[in-house]
Amino acid sequence: MASSDKAGGSPVMYSTDGETWYASSISVGEGFGLTVATYQFGFVAVGTNTARGGASAAWTSPDGRTWTLRTDWKLPPNVSALFGVGKYLAATSTVTPGVTPAPAGSPAASGAAASAAPSAAKSPAKSPAKSASPSAAPGKPYNQWWWSANGAVWQQTSLQTSSTNFAIVNDEIFVIDPPVAGTTNWTTWSSSDGLSWLRPVSDPISFPGAKVCALASLGNSLVIVGWDSPGQLKGYFGKLTSQ
Repeated sequence: MASSDKAGGSPVMYSTDGETWYASSISVGEGFGLTVATYQFGFVAVGTNTARGGASAAWTSPDGRTWTLRTDWKLPPNVSALFGVGKYLAATSTVTPGVTPAPAGSPAASGAAASAAPSAAKSPAKSPAKSASPSAAPGKPYNQWWWSANGAVWQQTSLQTSSTNFAIVNDEIFVIDPPVAGTTNWTTWSSSDGLSWLRPVSDPISFPGAKVCALASLGNSLVIVGWDSPGQLKGYFGKLTSQ
């Protein structure tokens, strides 16, 4: 699966071999760029309409080809990523202090795909864990992390970050956040369900000055790449073990 973070064109494409790509059957309103990820019933795409106060909408698909607009999902505004963690869902939203966003669940898009994807089974609600503390700089836009059992109802978690750098490693979310000051270590978090967040004993990842990073994983192996200085990349390789 591939998606476009720009509005216009075919926002979601699928391929069986990575060489030939086809447009999926997905209908979205104007002003949407999409991100696509996996969840327990297939694929999930999410987009935010900045022209409508950051109202967000999601679509699900069992096969990546036909998609259904999830009008029953009351998403928080300004969602930047949405993905599955086991049988649960996690999302991040961009929060700008002093800006009033669209209310959760605002109608954000028109049109729906021809066939419906199955809904996630409802699970008992959980209470947010208190293990994580915000690492975003005061007064600047930050990312709020959210959790849902089935997509219909979302609740804030305790985690706030200044960026959205994450990977799924061994069925856990691994999140890394750049330091506010360029001389300190990067902050890392992990979660097995997207709701309760844990810190390692120490923050072992340090490349002062880095402001952008990308993560990739295979099994419990993890690669992290960031800007060490202008025009120079620095990478780390490690393994994520259960907390």
